[in-house]
Amino acid sequence: MTQLINTFLLLAKNDTRQLPIESINVSAHVDHVSDKLAYLLSDKPIKLVKQITASATCQANPALFDIALSNLIPNAFQYTHEGHIEISYSEKQLTVKDTGFGIPSNEIENINQAFYSLQPDGVGLGLSIVHRIIWSLGWQLIVQSQTGEGTQVTLLFEP
Repeated sequence: MTQLINTFLLLAKNDTRQLPIESINVSAHVDHVSDKLAYLLSDKPIKLVKQITASATCQANPALFDIALSNLIPNAFQYTHEGHIEISYSEKQLTVKDTGFGIPSNEIENINQAFYSLQPDGVGLGLSIVHRIIWSLGWQLIVQSQTGEGTQVTLLFEP
């Protein structure tokens, strides 16, 4: 909890030079986050596919990486009611793709704004936090979606 609070304080001050960057195992972090959130899939006919080699690594702050994953993965888990969710990693990019209800094209520009949510009970902070983390690390987030077909979110570690 202390590390999380300190990370948020550093992000708030726009001082990312103090954030320790290290080589982290992408597969282990994805497994940890998706296992922690598996309850969101327990009653749904969804196949979860992870296409990440066990040796896949990237350079990142572990806490920030986990925070980003802890916002991207549950979005796919919550808004997909059947079909599949695929989490893959290759060529310094992580992709979370689902067969959920998708995001209307006229709403995609707004999803990174704080307190903006497409759900009536949504808080609208998850993707704005991810956007802030990605910006602070010099990464890029690409969101592609079609209403009724699903969403693909790609995190580029080196744009």
